[in-house]
Amino acid sequence: MRRMTPQASLWPSYLDLTDCPYFWPYCSQPLYATGFPVVVNVTIINSMGVYGRVVDTPVYHPYVNRNGLWLDVGVTFSRDLWPWTGHLALHLAVRDAPDAAFFDGIAEGYVSLKVESIESSTKTTLSTELKLPIRVKIAPTPKRQRRILIDYFHNIRYPSAYVPGDDLTKISGPLDWLGDHIHTNLRGLYQPLRQLGYFVEVLQKPLTCFNASNYGTLMIIDPEDEFAPNEIKKVHTDVHKRGLSLVVFAGWFNASVQEALKFYDANTKRLWVPITGGSNIPALNDLLSPFAIKFADNIVGGSFKVGDFYGMCFNILQSSSNSLH
Repeated sequence: MRRMTPQASLWPSYLDLTDCPYFWPYCSQPLYATGFPVVVNVTIINSMGVYGRVVDTPVYHPYVNRNGLWLDVGVTFSRDLWPWTGHLALHLAVRDAPDAAFFDGIAEGYVSLKVESIESSTKTTLSTELKLPIRVKIAPTPKRQRRILIDYFHNIRYPSAYVPGDDLTKISGPLDWLGDHIHTNLRGLYQPLRQLGYFVEVLQKPLTCFNASNYGTLMIIDPEDEFAPNEIKKVHTDVHKRGLSLVVFAGWFNASVQEALKFYDANTKRLWVPITGGSNIPALNDLLSPFAIKFADNIVGGSFKVGDFYGMCFNILQSSSNSLH
């Protein structure tokens, strides 16, 4: 430690999204044109001082002879590093170009940045210039029928609010701590879809912010947030006029059960009341009302005859003859 020269460093020190399993889940699916950017977080570690600063904006340098020009890299980062650390988030996507939909290969480049700190005893400026190598697999744009978009924007998890767990039988885990994401608790859905040749993307924006002509299916899984009127209108238009398929998974909802789940928290000195059930069924009913589908608030449990376990769910109260296919 005494012989170490104070410097800044990055963790991880490189991004090779072809390297599995080290870079899972990023290595599990290639990038392609018209896909949403993949966001990768890198930690900036600064041993030059408790406070440091990133000088200027980090810059992406493509390796022209290694297809680096096909890659579009955006950055968001901590200008000030305190204490000791900061973040560098890279938004990786395929450049919008006429031939991008047909490219198949590896794209490489690097991001450069400079970190400065003031040495406390001598008041001199210390600096480190850093390079982050990037290596990404790019594939031809899949056919629309093979592309699935999963809504994550309407997911709310504790501690943002008191969201009860999806399984009411689990007394030891009453809160929805982990949310619902394809790379965590929904990986059992994501991995089989990938093995079947589907390409899965995550929507972290409102439902008005995607082009339905690029996707065959929109999945809405266990939402807790409300759907805006313009989102409801767009989904209805996308399904009826643009050929988008809509798949909805949801958990339980019952106002009486929610009332029974409220409790007084001694740490915050206030009464905690659930903002919704396991899913926001009233919001889903608003979304599905143009399709004449309505969910009830009965809580049912059981198992499929193939043996897969239900946690807690609901039943359909109303549907038109042509709503379910």
